[in-house]
Amino acid sequence: MSQDILLKENIEKKNQEIIDFLEKFEGKDYSLYGSLGNHLTLVNYGLNTNNPKYVDLGIERIQDAISNLDLSKIHMHAYSQGLVSIGVIAGYLQDHELIQLDDEFFEVIDKVAIQYGQFFIKNDNFDYLHGSTGIGIYFSTRIKESEEAGIFLNEWIDAVYDRTKNGEIRIYDGHQSGENEADTIITGLAHGLPPVIKLLLRLAKIYPDNKKVFDSIDALLDFFESIRNKAENAKFHYPQMIVKDSKEETRYINRLAWCYGDLGVAYVLLEAGQQLGKKDLEEKALHILETTTLRKSLEESTIVDCGLCHGTAGVAHIYNRLYKWTNNELFKEASTYWYDMTLKMGVHKDGTLGFFIPNADERGTREDDEAGFLMGVGGICASFQSYLYDNLDWDYILFLDQA
Repeated sequence: MSQDILLKENIEKKNQEIIDFLEKFEGKDYSLYGSLGNHLTLVNYGLNTNNPKYVDLGIERIQDAISNLDLSKIHMHAYSQGLVSIGVIAGYLQDHELIQLDDEFFEVIDKVAIQYGQFFIKNDNFDYLHGSTGIGIYFSTRIKESEEAGIFLNEWIDAVYDRTKNGEIRIYDGHQSGENEADTIITGLAHGLPPVIKLLLRLAKIYPDNKKVFDSIDALLDFFESIRNKAENAKFHYPQMIVKDSKEETRYINRLAWCYGDLGVAYVLLEAGQQLGKKDLEEKALHILETTTLRKSLEESTIVDCGLCHGTAGVAHIYNRLYKWTNNELFKEASTYWYDMTLKMGVHKDGTLGFFIPNADERGTREDDEAGFLMGVGGICASFQSYLYDNLDWDYILFLDQA
């Protein structure tokens, strides 16, 4: 039996084990990265296997979440949680003709989203998961139906332009305002500049004549080139963060992960290079992505768990998507390696179905995280399904889709 066939069989077994768990574990939060994401995993599994039982179960739970929404228990509405999260997943299901919701449902969400989005901009919060960029991503899917969408997106464009003009980048770590003593620029895909670039690329197609969009893209691309490690044969290319006016030497060592590090940065730069016809940028990004496939030790990857956010399943999925995108065999080999590592690491006696998150013990959230989507079994299952069924459709949740 070939290694690929054996890996597929083992993933199928583990995938079914997770599906059986998700069928019994309903969850009650209103987060795209918690219960809502898990419900979508059930829907996609049903679609992938032509089994309406799981489609119906996932949709029923999403509809229950919508019907039983308790606003008193939600303290913030952003891409990652609350009404906006529900709007993101409901819009996806409606676009795929899996549910039917009336206009009033989305109009209520739009009014809440623009209030929070404008609040985030006012407070310099351009975070993707918890700030104005995530609100912009939501509204980019509502541009034809929503008056608020056009209003907010133009405000967001103006705000980004104001913070990137003249080559001075002033988009700081806004979602943790008050916790940092100095202004910090985050370069990661979860909280930093790459999702700002991705949203601008999407808006470049919506507003092809808006000079501010393209000027902001160019400024951010120039910034990433200015901070790139240009040492020959470098293994690490971008710092995870930059502290304004810091006298410390730039540290290029970064995670191999979705949330932070070279993998997410270069993924976005590759998309930018291709969309804008910048061949040099495309080639540099591809080279950096190829370099990341060499980082397999704990010291060079810092991977200690199996989740989507900063674990093996997320890395495996990105390489799988890159292989489908570029037909580069290096990415196929890397994807296979990290899926195999997901299985090998998923045998912890104290973990959920064997999957354990060591650093979550410090926060006291390990059990919830391991049962969730972003860091736990729901997302691992979604990643497995991409490998088994070539279904990449769900990863708009991670902003990995290409508009």
